[in-house]
Amino acid sequence: MSLINTKIFWLIVKTVAVTYTLLTAIVILCSFKKPVKPPEYVRTDIIFLKLYLNINPEIKFISGNAFYSFKVENRNEKNLPLQFDLSQNFNVKKVIYNGKHLNFKQNTDDKLIVYPNNNWNDDDNIEIEYEGIPNTQNGLGSVVFSKHDGIPVFWTLSEPNGAKDWFPCKQQLTDKIDSTDIIISCPKRYKSVSNGIKVEEKIEGQSRITIWQHRYPCAYYLLAAAISEYKTYSDYVKLSNGDSIEILNYVYPERYEQCRRRTPKLIPAFKMLCDSFGTYPFANEKYGHAQFGWGGGMEHQTISFMVNFDLDLMIHELAHHWFGNMITCTSWRDVWINEGFAVFCEGLATEKGLANGNDPVAWRKQKIYNACRHPEGGVYVTGDTTEVWNIFNTDLSYSKGAMILHMLRREMGDQMFFKAIRQYIDQKKFKYGNATGADFFDCIQKTYGKNLQWFVNQWYYGKGYPIYDIRWQQTANGILNLKLNQKTTSNSIGFFKAKIPLAIHGENGETMFVRLNNSFPGQHISIAPDFNVSYIVFDPYSDVISVGSRVQHTKLCTDQIVKIKTDLKSDKIRIECNSESGFRRYSLKQKNSTEILNGFVPPNGIFEIHKNQLADGTYILTIEGKEYWSGFVYIKHRNNNKKRA
Repeated sequence: MSLINTKIFWLIVKTVAVTYTLLTAIVILCSFKKPVKPPEYVRTDIIFLKLYLNINPEIKFISGNAFYSFKVENRNEKNLPLQFDLSQNFNVKKVIYNGKHLNFKQNTDDKLIVYPNNNWNDDDNIEIEYEGIPNTQNGLGSVVFSKHDGIPVFWTLSEPNGAKDWFPCKQQLTDKIDSTDIIISCPKRYKSVSNGIKVEEKIEGQSRITIWQHRYPCAYYLLAAAISEYKTYSDYVKLSNGDSIEILNYVYPERYEQCRRRTPKLIPAFKMLCDSFGTYPFANEKYGHAQFGWGGGMEHQTISFMVNFDLDLMIHELAHHWFGNMITCTSWRDVWINEGFAVFCEGLATEKGLANGNDPVAWRKQKIYNACRHPEGGVYVTGDTTEVWNIFNTDLSYSKGAMILHMLRREMGDQMFFKAIRQYIDQKKFKYGNATGADFFDCIQKTYGKNLQWFVNQWYYGKGYPIYDIRWQQTANGILNLKLNQKTTSNSIGFFKAKIPLAIHGENGETMFVRLNNSFPGQHISIAPDFNVSYIVFDPYSDVISVGSRVQHTKLCTDQIVKIKTDLKSDKIRIECNSESGFRRYSLKQKNSTEILNGFVPPNGIFEIHKNQLADGTYILTIEGKEYWSGFVYIKHRNNNKKRA
């Protein structure tokens, strides 16, 4: 084969190869489906809902008319369809907009799609007429037709996503309905109850029609209705400013006498919550209870539904009206904003002797035990938020959520903690709106003035808990050396920074309580009790989320971290710190008094205290930095025979 023929041959081969490659690429590209663009719907701000309900608790059936006023958030979307959440169990009979019927479609995913004739206006009103047999198997039991003592009863429980099972709605936490009228028609033998104030009740033929008006922003899941042969009565809370708030109770007739005895017990805790967090947020209307048959309680706005009138349960649902109702979680991942706070308030009432129990330490111990049943458990919900029990994990969202608030309180101190909570509650962007866990902690840090991100990362976003192994030894000169070791139950956190509470007990009944700043693994800390130590108890007041921790008496191979030197001839006390201890500041105060002296520890770790600046007595010297040391200094006149430092 000649050279020219060879070139032509290879040119043909290359051409065929390139053509084949291009054709293959085209086939592959054509085999991919074009991405399906998600449907677009108009974004709205719900302003007002007037809901007419016709319900007979004897018959599992609901008919209703929902009138919505809304605003379109983006003018460029005015021609897009409108979407509501509504169970496919219902038959939508008509949708009317400005007097004209609109086309609509009900999807199998519980969505109602409404199509505009032209464009939506700036201020729109729409009416949806619907009826049907509701879905009674959704969520926590969003719609229930039942009986108590043979008497029919109807109730709703929409949390987290069950509102669509009794009325067309927008199930979005961040779009609260600014104002509502709920009008309920039922057979006249029954009474109905809902949110807000009862402005009218009348009998028309065989029906009782009751109008309830609520003039505060309200999340979709906090609207509610209940119907039965209720008996009613009121308790009243007299506030420190002289105002009174009504507690309106709707109870089963067979439980009337029992309820009359129980509900007034809430009044002292009601006052305490107002004193701690500000006046009840819906004071212009009412607070109330309605009895229902679910196994617990539900904090429907201004009208909590209760299975019974257990005091702790009443406190929990009332507390939600600050934490959950007035300020609602932005997403169900932050449900701790609702539930952790409500449980914390139960504990607060227990501390003050206003709850069922009178032992706050035992109460916290139980919450710690609950939280630690989940070695990989966290407060921030990372799993599927459509799964009800993933959201409402009582050990994590509730118990652990309450305990991280308690630990934050111990970190900040009571005065600063409650000041910061009030600042959070009074923030305009949160009040009657929404907040995330991050929003809460940002607000707390601004009031506190110190960085708490380490706390947020390990206790809120992190998982698991620490288990401590603390070793101690007391030297001949009385110094108590401790070594703080910990392991964690989850790989998400390698080390938990915390203040470790210890009760140090002496041989003759002496007791000393300390909180040690544990800031790194294997930390050595020395303190100087003025007695011989017999044993040490970890976390005696149940302040730390931890189980399985232990404190052991052992031999520690460690040099004394701080040495105190004095003599008769000198007017100075010499303090020598181990240069590797990382101490930065020192302070001196007398027992049970304010700080007297403070200063910086030099790089070499040596500084002096002048005796002539101080009166006779016993002083506590505290040195802090990477490590922590606290010890006693004894100051006496030079002419005394005994000197000790």
